[in-house]
Amino acid sequence: MAQNNYQGALQKPIGSGFNAMSTASDVIKDIDLTGKVAIVTGGNTGIGLETTKTLAAAGATVIVPARDIQKAKGWLREKARGSERYGMIVSSQAQRLKPFAIDVKSPVNPVNWFLNGKDDVRSSYFLEDVATEFQVQGLELDWACVTWDGDLRFGNDGWKTFAFKGNKWQNVKNPDRKKYLINAYRVLLTRARQGMVIVVPEGDEEDGTRKKEYYDETWEYLREFLKQL
Repeated sequence: MAQNNYQGALQKPIGSGFNAMSTASDVIKDIDLTGKVAIVTGGNTGIGLETTKTLAAAGATVIVPARDIQKAKGWLREKARGSERYGMIVSSQAQRLKPFAIDVKSPVNPVNWFLNGKDDVRSSYFLEDVATEFQVQGLELDWACVTWDGDLRFGNDGWKTFAFKGNKWQNVKNPDRKKYLINAYRVLLTRARQGMVIVVPEGDEEDGTRKKEYYDETWEYLREFLKQL
């Protein structure tokens, strides 16, 4: 049944200048987003990926929360243009990312990692070797993937810090040590000039060192926090 709009008295179309064929680039044309931070959920695939490209091209610093490391790597490769440098960075205490082929105990040469080209497997471009807060202190990438581990977790009582000893995580109670672990992530989260993807991987209930609870609450907190920026 047709609805009566009473000659437009109830609703009038608003001309935006755009239509179904308009792209994100059309909408944002001539808008300078330099100095702005854009949070894009679902920004590592499909429409979200195209949105992040457009926002970055307009000068915005783009942050994308994610849970899939492989998709995050693809996001970095898609985002970077020309010689823009990208890489994977993690906490030096992130010792349970080995299932994702991330081993913080495997030494990385900072010179090779930061300076070598895309044809060198030792460079950050290959997304195989990771740098920690020690290697990236005072340096920057154009695009970064920060991968979270169970050494820093958010819960009902706020942030909690852990160290992996032997075959299990142990609560860190020393105030100075706690402060250091939190600061390590602060360093990692400030290394990207143009944008970053923050990966909080899925846990695995069959692995007692990587339970879902070690990651899920942190993921929910970060996702909600980023929405408020």
